Amino acid sequence: MTAPSKFVASPANESILVAAPADVLTVTGPAGQGYTMFNSLASAAWLTATVALIKSVYPHLPASLVDQAIARSARDHPKGGYSPRVGFGLLNPDGALHEAAALAKRPAAAPAGAGSLAESAHFGSGSPPGVIDAVHHPTSKLAGFAGAMVAGLLLLVIAAVLALRWRKHPRSGRKLANPTGA
Repeated sequence: MTAPSKFVASPANESILVAAPADVLTVTGPAGQGYTMFNSLASAAWLTATVALIKSVYPHLPASLVDQAIARSARDHPKGGYSPRVGFGLLNPDGALHEAAALAKRPAAAPAGAGSLAESAHFGSGSPPGVIDAVHHPTSKLAGFAGAMVAGLLLLVIAAVLALRWRKHPRSGRKLANPTGA
């Protein structure tokens, strides 16, 4: 297997949070045999596992604070603290969990003080706005999708009935004619 050409991320914006192990990963195969795996899915697995670890311990921690814990705990920070190539540094799952513990202790809302508004306050007069329905689909389109789903369910029921009928009355008693006469 030949190594793929080096892939260098060149983001158009600063959207990389942290770097994680990827590209070349040595893994253990059957009978303890080691082999090299080339892909970028390993970095996604590291980040996903770190988020899952934090959310398993602090399930009510908002996503923004999970991101903050991961960014603050990164190791090997680049010069200036951030780089479009590696974000805030190398992912540190253990450090992120400890940072999440500190962030989870913070109050969720700032205490009301002088000049702050009550939670029920809103701009303008009248009642507060209701639920916003931003997506409008034509009724004919919705009816078409519903019809397709009903037709699909009907076909599944027919297939199940035919499968049950076949199981009850298999055609194993019939013998096939041998075209060679043997």
